[in-house]
Amino acid sequence: MKRVKLPPNIQKELIEGYKKRNDLTWKKMAEKFKLGKSTLGYFYREGERTIPKELFEEIIKHLSKSKKKEIIQMSEIMEKNIINDKKTITEYSRKKAVQKMRERYGKDYFHKIGKKGGEESKKMWNLKRRIKQSFIGKRGGKKNIKNMRYVNIQEKELSIENRELGLNFKTNHFISPDINFDFVYVNEKNKEIIAVEEVMNNPLRQIASLIEKKGSLMKIYKNVPFIASFNVCKNYDLIFLLIKYDIFPIFYSKRGKLIPKILYGTNKDRKDVIYSIKKGIFSKIKKKAHQSYIAALHESNKKFDKYEELVHEVLSQMNLNPKGKKIVKTVNEFAFTPDNRFSFKGGPINVVISCSNSRGSLYYSFYNHSSYGVIFKNICKKRQKTMSVIFDFSGTASGYSDNIPRKLWLKYCDYNILINEYNTNKLKDLITNSLMGSSG
Repeated sequence: MKRVKLPPNIQKELIEGYKKRNDLTWKKMAEKFKLGKSTLGYFYREGERTIPKELFEEIIKHLSKSKKKEIIQMSEIMEKNIINDKKTITEYSRKKAVQKMRERYGKDYFHKIGKKGGEESKKMWNLKRRIKQSFIGKRGGKKNIKNMRYVNIQEKELSIENRELGLNFKTNHFISPDINFDFVYVNEKNKEIIAVEEVMNNPLRQIASLIEKKGSLMKIYKNVPFIASFNVCKNYDLIFLLIKYDIFPIFYSKRGKLIPKILYGTNKDRKDVIYSIKKGIFSKIKKKAHQSYIAALHESNKKFDKYEELVHEVLSQMNLNPKGKKIVKTVNEFAFTPDNRFSFKGGPINVVISCSNSRGSLYYSFYNHSSYGVIFKNICKKRQKTMSVIFDFSGTASGYSDNIPRKLWLKYCDYNILINEYNTNKLKDLITNSLMGSSG
C-alpha cells in the first residue's frame, strides 16, 4: 500500500478542512474511507505522519491549483506501511506492561491510582484556582493570536482567492483589544479599514456571535460593511436574519463575484448584492424548508439520551408538563427540534441540552445554545424563549470565568443552567431558581 508523508500540522489541517467542507462527522468520514474511527483520529493527531494515498488524493481535491501543487511538493510517497508496523509493536508493548502491573499489584490497581489521582487533583485545582488559570490562559491566547496571525486551512484557501482578486487584507486581525475578524480589508492608499469578514462552514452555530460582533463593530466603525461567508446554509431564514442585522451573507461559490462590489461599490451596488442574494434563495426556499422538516421529524422520533431523560423527569416532577421533542417552525416553514418543550406563564419554552467533557466542547455548547436563543426569539412564527441546560464535566472553570462564549450564552438564552460536580443533585432547584429569575 502506498502512503503519503506530510508535515504533521498540514496533514491535520487538510483532514479537518475536508471534514468541515463536506459537513461530515468523524464517524461518517471514517466510513467513507473505510477506516475505523480511531484510525482516522490517529491520522488526525500530529504524531502520525503517513496516510493512505487514496485519502491524501481525496482531501486535496477541493484545493486551488496553486495550493494543491504546493501540498504535493511538500509530500513524499512511501511504499512501506509504517503505521501498521509501528502501531502493532506499540500495542503489544502496552498490553504486556499492563498485564505485568496487574499481576504485581492486583486487578484493580489502575482503578485505585486513578481514583487517588482524581481526589488529589480535585483538592489542588479548586474552583478559585481554575478561574485564575482560565484568565491567564485567555490572556496568553490573545497574545498568541496577535503574534502568530494563525489561519486555518479554510482561511488559507480564501486568502488565495483574495490575492487573485487583488484585495488588500489582513488575516485574524484585531480592530480593538478584544475584537478580531478573520479578514480585515484596508484601503491601499491610506490603510483605512473598508470592510471586515468572518468565514465559517455553516452560520447556524455562529449566529449569536456574528450579531454580537456586528454590534461591537458599529461602536467603532459605523459604516464599515460586515461580510459573513460560509460553505453551506440549510436554513434560509438565517440568511434573512443576517440581512436584518445589516450583515452580508455570502456563499463561498458567490464570494469572488460579490465581495469586490461590497468593498469598492456604491451604496446602490451593495443594495444590488443584497437583492441578488435574496433572489438566489427565493426559488429554492420551499424545497429547503421541506428538507429541514424531514430532518426535524427524524430528530423528533429519537429517544432521549440519559441527560435529556433526566431533565424530562425533573420537569415532570415540577408539574410543567414537558412535551418532549416537538417540532418548531420558522416564518418560512423551516423546522427545528429542541430537546424538550413546555409552557410557563402562558408562553412556550424550548429546552436545549448538552453534555461537555472538555473546554472546547463547553465553548461549543455555549455558542450553539446562544444561537438557538437568537433563532427561537427572532425567526419563529411566535416569539419563544430558550432554556439552556449544560452538563459540564470538563473539569475547567470556563463555565464561570469571563469568556466570550459564556457571555453570549448568558445574553441570548432566557434561562441558563450549568450542572457540574458541585451541584449534580440540584437540577430541580436550579430550574426553579432560573424560572423565577434567580441566577443558577
